[in-house]
Amino acid sequence: KNQCRSGLTCPNPKCVSPALWGEMDHFACFNKISNALQLKVKGMVSKYYEGTLRCDDMTCGMQTKQLSVCGATCLARGCNGKMVNVFGESDLWTTLIYHSTLFDMSHGMEEAERIVKGEERSFNKKVAAQSIGESDKKTFEMLKGVSDGMLQGSAYNFVRPSLFSMFFKESVQ
Repeated sequence: KNQCRSGLTCPNPKCVSPALWGEMDHFACFNKISNALQLKVKGMVSKYYEGTLRCDDMTCGMQTKQLSVCGATCLARGCNGKMVNVFGESDLWTTLIYHSTLFDMSHGMEEAERIVKGEERSFNKKVAAQSIGESDKKTFEMLKGVSDGMLQGSAYNFVRPSLFSMFFKESVQ
């Protein structure tokens, strides 16, 4: 009962084929999860670029894609609220970080250790790591690579060095 299970197993007890989420091998399981992850992130990026704004006044609740010429003020007559993004860049960044940590085995082990610490059970990272198969570990590494690639593609939390070289070029004489 206190055994470490792979995250590639369906948790539904009534599942007909729980191993590898019903797929035949680890490669097919990786493809299934990777495609679902990429589709979800693309959907969230599309949602971000829709640019939908919502009034922060609870009594108004106006939603639009238009901006006022007066800044972030609400377009509804008589409303003093401000328009805020429904799905902003920080929401997208938080989701990308979540996906990155979701497939990080070392992060998962630390979280499991933190959760078990408050209970009467003990947790050994080494034993847990040994109980997970090499194929499962490799699949998680590849999924982490996919999610990290999407995270690196986001420029939210990074300043590119080329930005500074554009402004501070040495003049050639």
